[in-house]
Amino acid sequence: MVALVDRDPAFRTDRQASVIADFGDGRHLTFLVSTQLSNAQSIEIVGTKGRLEIIIPYNAPQGEHTAIIVDKGESLGRNLARREIMPACDQYTEQAEAFSLAVLGKQPLLWGIDNALASMRALDAVFESERSGGWATV
Repeated sequence: MVALVDRDPAFRTDRQASVIADFGDGRHLTFLVSTQLSNAQSIEIVGTKGRLEIIIPYNAPQGEHTAIIVDKGESLGRNLARREIMPACDQYTEQAEAFSLAVLGKQPLLWGIDNALASMRALDAVFESERSGGWATV
């Protein structure tokens, strides 16, 4: 993984990171995250058979619908893509309820400690790449 990180000059917190992760066999992930760019967010996943775009994936406005765009790549203009509307919800309430049910033993956590540790290893690699100026291994 290799990353470029820009830090806020006053607070020294990371305010933007551009990252490339190489999974081998021609598979890679690129992403840009920022806390101080334009007020917009989406995730786009592109593969050989299509594209998936999630609109406002992280903190959807409470009480408002969001959308997922499913595009099989049938047209360059994306006019044949299918837009699926997701029902309005409070993501934080959903998260708290899922955690509460897991604590009560009524349902398993969707993501366990192994997933959290893997996420932290990836973040550590981003900051290691920032420090070294080169590739870091996850």
